[in-house]
Amino acid sequence: MNALIPAIFSRFRDLNLITLIQNLRLGRAARGDWLVNGNLCPLAHGLPDSQVAAGACDDLVDALCGNAPVRQFLTMWDGELLSDADLLTELCILWRERRDDADAVQGVLTAPLEVAAA
Repeated sequence: MNALIPAIFSRFRDLNLITLIQNLRLGRAARGDWLVNGNLCPLAHGLPDSQVAAGACDDLVDALCGNAPVRQFLTMWDGELLSDADLLTELCILWRERRDDADAVQGVLTAPLEVAAA
């Protein structure tokens, strides 16, 4: 799995990523389709709602499945070779790294300016 999960899910916006994490914790992630009984496939968490709800994912599927990491992820996810717990662990690591980066930038932005002696 190594770089597969970050390669795909690092592109998700914060809200999409944290929602996916929460849905995995609650056992609410679909397998085998984009939307099953109100649950979304992990990849669908990053798509605009209107495309998933309207079933207009076909063009996106073609585009996404041309991407080798996405195709590999879907094969592993739908084939149950990747558990909810394993994906959740990887996504939590990604989320923690994202938070650490944000904290570091915030620290730089709020650090007191040093005034050079004249």
